[in-house]
Amino acid sequence: MNATNAQNTAKKNSPLRVVPPNRQVPEKVGVEKPAAAPPPKGRKPPQDKPRNKPQDKPRNKPQDKPQDKAKDAAPKKKSGSSLGSWLMLGFLVAGGWTIGNMPVTNYVTGEAEITSKTNARQRFTMPIAGTVQILVESNELVKAGETIANIISPELERQIAETKRLWQQAEGALRAAEQKFAIAESRLNSARSEEAIASRRAEKKREEIEAVAYGDGLPKSRQIKHEIEAMNKEIAGIQDEMAGTRERIGGIESEIAAIENNIAGFREQLVIVEDSLANRQELVDEGALAKDSPEMRGLRMQRADFQNQIKEQGNQIRAKERQIAQIENEIRSRESLIEQKYRQIDAKSEQILEVEKQMQDSLGEREDELEMRSAARRSAEKEVTAARAEIQTQHQAIADWQAELQILEEQKKDLIVIAEHRGTVLTDELDLKNNTRLEAGQEILSLVDLEQLTATVKIEQEDKNLVAVNQPVSFKSRTPDSPNYKATVESPASFVAPETPGGKPVWTVQIKIDNSNRILLPGEKGYAHIKTGEMLVYQKAKHEVEKLLDLDKYFPWL
Repeated sequence: MNATNAQNTAKKNSPLRVVPPNRQVPEKVGVEKPAAAPPPKGRKPPQDKPRNKPQDKPRNKPQDKPQDKAKDAAPKKKSGSSLGSWLMLGFLVAGGWTIGNMPVTNYVTGEAEITSKTNARQRFTMPIAGTVQILVESNELVKAGETIANIISPELERQIAETKRLWQQAEGALRAAEQKFAIAESRLNSARSEEAIASRRAEKKREEIEAVAYGDGLPKSRQIKHEIEAMNKEIAGIQDEMAGTRERIGGIESEIAAIENNIAGFREQLVIVEDSLANRQELVDEGALAKDSPEMRGLRMQRADFQNQIKEQGNQIRAKERQIAQIENEIRSRESLIEQKYRQIDAKSEQILEVEKQMQDSLGEREDELEMRSAARRSAEKEVTAARAEIQTQHQAIADWQAELQILEEQKKDLIVIAEHRGTVLTDELDLKNNTRLEAGQEILSLVDLEQLTATVKIEQEDKNLVAVNQPVSFKSRTPDSPNYKATVESPASFVAPETPGGKPVWTVQIKIDNSNRILLPGEKGYAHIKTGEMLVYQKAKHEVEKLLDLDKYFPWL
């Protein structure tokens, strides 16, 4: 019963109806066919199909025109079908507009290659040639300030020892130059003093000659002349004594030099003995040698003996210096005596001509002496200049060796390789480098802070204006089963020249990856999805089409 009702209901609701054919009897000629009743609404009008039997085929029967049959057979249209079409079109337009204005999250995707940040990677190379002792292993996490390797360089140690030796040699040469300068300066002062005395004598003698020549003086007796001659002899004797005294000073200075050489020898021997004592003291500290052994006592006695000899020689030098000072006082005293004699000679001039002649001769002597003293002064000045230049040279040499030693000491500090920042050791097979000799410039190992990785993302030119700093990024490595890593845009897009001439422009973006698990490594490649915000569906579609087709070129009004 239910099936029958459902079938009837389906038939009623169906717009199609089965209409039985309208069988009409052929009309007789001359009989008018009555008008057919109009078909029910919603049904197709039945079509009249004349039924002519072959045996009853009428002759000269008028046939209906096809146009009239079509007009009679054409169904009438609904008045509401046009309204439904417009409503459907409106619904489609409204639905398209609604979908086109729906916001969707936009992503800019590009190939990415992982790199390390500049301040998060360290590459350690050999500063000089030597044997390297590596204290870390591959993939080990190293802290900042941790020692990762030691370098042993015998060449550097030899350079340091040689530089110290040359420095000490320059200091010794400086002390010798200073002593030489002091002696030369003393000689210069003495020469200047003697030159001044000779100059005053010559000037005074000129004044005396003028006084005798143009004054009212009378000839003196010959006794005075003899007395003058005796005084000249006395002066000559005093000068000879002064010359001998100066020679004595030179001899004493030679003795001082010899004593200084002895002191230098004693000091060298003392250094040797002290080195031996230091070496034996190490044996005493280790218990291999008794502290009061005969060898130790002998070395201590030798050291004390050399120290006493050095002290005694120093006392001798001071005594010699006091002797030189005493002799110089005697020289000055004799010079005063000579000056006194000259005044007596001048006072006892007997005759103006003879006195004038004597004075002229004496003046010549004074001038010769002045020239000699001037030459001595110039020679002393040259010695002082040379000694001063030698001092400056040795000072410069000491400064140069000190600077060289400082450089070498700084290089020695570089032999202890310390990590400036924390990071992971990326160099493989470190055991092959450990305790081996490497040349200067060869790489020891490299450290990278894997928690501070960056990546360079290649994007299309049409996407560059969508990318901004601090936008979230999802990075995935090409390694199978690699998880997604969070990242952020670190720098705005920058232009990179295309690899081939005329190629499509490429822009790159730097992103910072959160690699807290330290699984990613520099050099790995993958894909980055930059979340640039929301866009409307129609804007997204238009943007993607613009990436494929240059719409602005053909449709500038868009």
